[in-house]
Amino acid sequence: MDGDHQGRCIYTTCADGYLTANFEYLADRVVMIDGLGQRHEYGFNDLYLMAWEKSPLGHLTRYEYDDVGNLLREISPAGRAVEFAYLGDSGLVSTFTDGSGHAWHYAYDDHERLIGITDPLGRRWVWQYDNNGNPLSLTGPDASEMRFAWNRYGLLTEVSDQNGHVQASLFYDHRQRLLSATDAEARTQQLRYDQQDRLTTWTRPDGATYRLGYRRASWRLPEQLIRPDEKEEKRQYDKHNNLLNYTDGNGAVWQQTYGPFDLLTSRTDAEGRTWQYDYDKDSQQLIGVTAPDGNRWQWWLDADGRVIRERDMAGTETHYGYDEDGHCISVRNGEGEIRHFLYDGRGLLIKETAPDDTLYYRYDAAGRLTDVTSTTSHVQLEYDERDRVVQEHNSGTAIRRHYQDASHTVTRSLHWEGEEDSAALTSTFCYRATGELHQVQLPDGAALTLAHDGAGRESSRQSQAGFMQHREYDAMGWLTREMSGQTVDGRLQPVQTREYLYDGAGNLTGTRRNREAAGYRLDASGRVLSVLSGGAGRTVNTEEEYRYTRSGLPQDATRLTDWQAGRLTQQDNTHYQYDKAGRLIRRQVVQPGYRPQVWHYRWDSRNQLRVVDTPTGERWLYRYDPFGRRIGKRCDQTQDDIRYLWDGDQIAEVRHSRDNQLVSRRHWVHNGWELLVQQRQNADASWETDFVTSGHNGEPQAVFNPQGELRWQAPRANLWGQRYTENAEKYDPGLAFAGQYRDDESGLCYNRFRYYDPSGGCYISPDPIGIAGGDNNYGYVYNPVSWVDPFGLAGCSLIKSSSKDYDYILKLKRTEYPQTFGHIDDAIGKGHPDIVTINRGTAKSNRKVSLKDVKTKTGYDRDEWPMAMFKEGGNGASVRYINPSDNRGAGSSIGNILSDLPDGTRIKVEIL
Repeated sequence: MDGDHQGRCIYTTCADGYLTANFEYLADRVVMIDGLGQRHEYGFNDLYLMAWEKSPLGHLTRYEYDDVGNLLREISPAGRAVEFAYLGDSGLVSTFTDGSGHAWHYAYDDHERLIGITDPLGRRWVWQYDNNGNPLSLTGPDASEMRFAWNRYGLLTEVSDQNGHVQASLFYDHRQRLLSATDAEARTQQLRYDQQDRLTTWTRPDGATYRLGYRRASWRLPEQLIRPDEKEEKRQYDKHNNLLNYTDGNGAVWQQTYGPFDLLTSRTDAEGRTWQYDYDKDSQQLIGVTAPDGNRWQWWLDADGRVIRERDMAGTETHYGYDEDGHCISVRNGEGEIRHFLYDGRGLLIKETAPDDTLYYRYDAAGRLTDVTSTTSHVQLEYDERDRVVQEHNSGTAIRRHYQDASHTVTRSLHWEGEEDSAALTSTFCYRATGELHQVQLPDGAALTLAHDGAGRESSRQSQAGFMQHREYDAMGWLTREMSGQTVDGRLQPVQTREYLYDGAGNLTGTRRNREAAGYRLDASGRVLSVLSGGAGRTVNTEEEYRYTRSGLPQDATRLTDWQAGRLTQQDNTHYQYDKAGRLIRRQVVQPGYRPQVWHYRWDSRNQLRVVDTPTGERWLYRYDPFGRRIGKRCDQTQDDIRYLWDGDQIAEVRHSRDNQLVSRRHWVHNGWELLVQQRQNADASWETDFVTSGHNGEPQAVFNPQGELRWQAPRANLWGQRYTENAEKYDPGLAFAGQYRDDESGLCYNRFRYYDPSGGCYISPDPIGIAGGDNNYGYVYNPVSWVDPFGLAGCSLIKSSSKDYDYILKLKRTEYPQTFGHIDDAIGKGHPDIVTINRGTAKSNRKVSLKDVKTKTGYDRDEWPMAMFKEGGNGASVRYINPSDNRGAGSSIGNILSDLPDGTRIKVEIL
């Protein structure tokens, strides 16, 4: 660092040339010239507050202040303005007005504590405090109330509702360390500490205990974990708390290295395969990932640091355009198809124009999505006072929900255009106070009741007529046995028994279904090398063998498999051809002595598969709603027409017509991603109810009638889900791995955002969320025995919830983005919410409020939890300085996986 004669910095550079900059001090501005020679200009007012800033591309942002330095207006380069009003000279924000003129009002008491928020719809949230300033209650617009109790040290001891039902109880020792936490079902977790107040044991409600060890007296992060099964896991950190290596319960070691500003520079898996990461030295943004086989994913930035060009490892390029405010206004894929985007004053997307479609988005004053229209579909959303979607109309169908909070029940009814409401299929979901599904009451009056053990795990499910399933778990909480069948004199008589075996790292290594067994031999990284089969009195045989490329792509050891830069191009006698956007357009199977079988695929500009031409001459046409959910498929040659009614991200009803006559109708009830119930309508309009049991990967394994008699059992399949035999049985639900729906006409599985090919064990189009879904743009999960990808996205995991308190569970793996996800984990542990509500309309206002008193810091992002896109963000959010690469990668991953969920959707966040 160099300075001038006035002590001002005129030049600075950091390790390896990062953040190199020269500074010029002029009369009315400061100019920073970065390492690429780009000019960043900053102007100041008489109070030395920033009055404007100009980006290298000339985009000017202006700021206006009052006489005491409070920010009054921020005017973006495109002229969008947000405004702040303040309470006297306290500096407390009293009104925030967004770029479309919608205002949020904030009220405070005499002690400057927030006591009320009123949103643009007139809804009001009210806080009450005790004499020590601790919140006593929070009352929502629907009069629901949460009450809080505190000890004399200001620590939370109890949370209850307006009816006095205790939701959580917290107990502390004499040093005010949390000793135990008890939930609404009286399940208690216990914690113990050492003399340095470091956590040493955690005991689950079922008595299973984890022991944490610290190798250095001053170290705050545990480096040793002894699990309930007595297996040991180890972690090693550097002085900046970056994870250097992790040793799993099998003794396999993963390693990571870091560069300046704690940027991850490489990671090496337990098999010695290394991925390398490169960054822009001025913005610290990720600009390159090199796989072990040398293939590279790259990004190019403009002078303002925005990604304008991207090339994945298969060579597919995507180009991006932006407006003055940094909103993405165009995306051009490798085929030259361009999608254009238009935003309102709040920065919310209001129009998307593509070569083959135009979509319009509408929002209410609070920023909740209310209406989306495309050329082929129209979705309308209605909300209650708690921002829960109570009605969704979707192109001739509707789903309605009624919430009874006092009894923890949700009633769901499915409606079709042209039918009376009395014809709707209505189901009632009853939940425990802690959110677990307790009972489903079906349209025909049947019910399925679920019981849970002391740790909240499902222990059994049972119908009134006799069906029952019983589950058992080991000390780690891993499922070890399922027994399904009928009850006789109150006792279960199993028709099907499934058992599971695991290794020290928690990988599934064996299953047994009645007398049939399968074993899995894994490499050190947990990938399956071979599948073994056998049974009572039978020789163990090797049925499948796999090896992997340097980048971890699977290759069947018995068949020719050719991957080119992560894209499957040949498997034995099957050849794959892709377009310039990386989408499969032709699949040809050549059998000696037979005419080649060819499938053709056509896509729209949103990467949605629209047409499948089969070797038999059939043409199948697919239709989607604006959220990308497939709502219908049709074949003119066979006169088949199939329509789907969705409940969130899962299909709730399927109607199949032929020659304009309804030939079958199915009603599905899920718990998360597991299918619980299948109801089929017979020709005489009566209904058959069946109960479904699923395997470890979410695929249905058996169907039982209400009496517990076996109706259908899944045929055998290979590791990647390809069935050895196809038997078109009426009781087969037609589902594959979690979130996948089998398409007989193509042999593919529809996987919400993509199509999965079980014959190749991969997807047939690139991952919509790009690198956030992993560096393998076409790959399914690396071990389909232990992992699932219900959205076809990978990366973050989003699971549909059956709880009345939240709609989805967002699972974040801490090792993926250790700083950002670690911050979220720490913030939740300190009392910030783990259940949040999407509300994109308030993102800018929340960000301004939460970051108002947190100064920028060179080389770091300011990370917030709750994030600004959530209603709970803003005032009081936890803010931490985070490495930009880690923070932006995590933000992109979360933002992408939540991108299609409407405002008002409630998310429960879990850190793994």
